[in-house]
Amino acid sequence: MREIGAMGELSAEEKAETYQDGTVPTIQTVVDGDQVVIRFHWGLAKNPVVPGHTFPAIASFTIEVTKEVEVFDPKNAAQYGALREQYRQAAYKVAKRLLSFFRFELHNPFTWPIETTTFKSWKWLDDQRTEIHEDPKGAIMAHFPGFPWPANRAKLSSTALPRSREHELVAAMQRDIEPHVSRQLQAQAQEAIFENQYMKAVLLLAVTCEVSIKTTFFKEGSPASEAYDFLEDNRKVEASPIDLIHKVAKRAFGTSFKEANPAGFEAIDHLFRCRNKVAHRARAVYRTNGEAFQTLDHPTLIEWWYRVDELLAWLQSVSTAPVPPNPAQGS
Repeated sequence: MREIGAMGELSAEEKAETYQDGTVPTIQTVVDGDQVVIRFHWGLAKNPVVPGHTFPAIASFTIEVTKEVEVFDPKNAAQYGALREQYRQAAYKVAKRLLSFFRFELHNPFTWPIETTTFKSWKWLDDQRTEIHEDPKGAIMAHFPGFPWPANRAKLSSTALPRSREHELVAAMQRDIEPHVSRQLQAQAQEAIFENQYMKAVLLLAVTCEVSIKTTFFKEGSPASEAYDFLEDNRKVEASPIDLIHKVAKRAFGTSFKEANPAGFEAIDHLFRCRNKVAHRARAVYRTNGEAFQTLDHPTLIEWWYRVDELLAWLQSVSTAPVPPNPAQGS
């Protein structure tokens, strides 16, 4: 969502999907029995990695929660405090889900609440939408500096809210979003890349892969997981993430990431080689097959981020696919 003047030339399809000329959606839905209206506001969003730099974007939002209340008396401290807490919990629930949708579904970075228990201001309205009380207090909850336009790979999948996905946003308000830990790590890696923290990004991307790989092969609580943990704790087995997505995957799933995505497999291999150098030598370098060490650069780091995304998608596909018969067991 952004001003058309900042977008450059857009295709007809992009124009149809994009909020232009200052228009923004107003989301109306019901969340846990409460009537909720979400309004987005244009402004100057602060760039979190370049101090003093701003750009026109959705810089804030207003959450309007409607409840049935018989008595409203701000001078009654006990009654008002209890009522305010009910509204605070309802509004915060919506804000948390809203920001989670932008961060994990649209890949907009740096969209976490600055302060989880306070809002910028409160306004109380009656049935006729007449303001009857204002209680300014707190900090701005969040801003939206992840700038998705113009669309290119350097944006790391950060996406503006398209019109065709408004229904997904409405649906996301009905439940708490608890992304898998691998997606949380990947989101942190994305932010580290935007902040040019190469070594931190490498470590986070590698852990993202490792967590996803091992939870795919050894689901928590399964006999395989218990056996693997026992053997690993007693140093009886060593299986690298690269081995798991290649040779072990071929045996377990009938296919491997190397077969499905040779370029992606090579990139993940290089990522883990670089992770080892970061962990043991504090240097963001890696060796390609038979070649001298190469220093990690920004385009390569971006490429690795997308390759990790491809690996996660592949792991999801094989974990939900029917398990093929084991040829070693015969028919």
